[in-house]
Amino acid sequence: MVQLGQRGDRYVWPTTDTLAYALGYLRGDKITPCIRELERLQALTVIKVPAGQARRCATSTA
Repeated sequence: MVQLGQRGDRYVWPTTDTLAYALGYLRGDKITPCIRELERLQALTVIKVPAGQARRCATSTA
C-alpha cells in the first residue's frame, strides 16, 4: 500500500481488497459500508478508475 504523501501528493491507491485485508476482512465488499460512510463525512473521496487499473482509489481530504 502506498503511504500518503510518499509520491509527493495526497493520493493513496489501494484497492478495496487491499484495504479490507489490512483491516482483517477477506473481501473488499465487506468494507464498502465503511467507505461510503467516510465519503459521506467527506473524510475521503473515492475516484473510480477503469477496470484492470485499480478498483477504487481514495484521496484524503484532511
